[in-house]
Amino acid sequence: MARRLNNFTVTREPIEVPIGGDEFVAYPLLAPTVVGAILDRQQTFSDLLAEVKSGTAEMHTAMTKVIDTLAEVFDLMLEPDSAQRFRDRLYSKTAPLDLYREVIPAMQALVEEYTDRPTQPSSSSSTGPATTGGVSTDGAPPTASSLLDSTPLASAT
Repeated sequence: MARRLNNFTVTREPIEVPIGGDEFVAYPLLAPTVVGAILDRQQTFSDLLAEVKSGTAEMHTAMTKVIDTLAEVFDLMLEPDSAQRFRDRLYSKTAPLDLYREVIPAMQALVEEYTDRPTQPSSSSSTGPATTGGVSTDGAPPTASSLLDSTPLASAT
């Protein structure tokens, strides 16, 4: 009789993503190459947004590229019907999505889901004593966590 190993099958249920009052459906699992493409586009998005904020880019052209790059990222993560509805909302004049309070946090949450790593650094408000020595991530490759750290997630109004 053959010996059986543990089951290494992951759950493949679609991910429901509520954004701006709409329910979008993301793929349950992505190929590593697709995750890499998402991270590349996310970096491009971050760079473009930094140009817009610094005033070094022509505003209209740069913002058009920012939105186009966001649409590409969500095209990779959302199932086709949801991706089209997302694009429609992203470019909508009558029912737009909020870039900082809806779209960017949703993108970060999905990237965390697919990479199993947080996109924001953990809080440094520890109440325990300071430790000495190395950090547990010393020597680890850079991650998506630094890509959007400088991007505000909500307005301060």
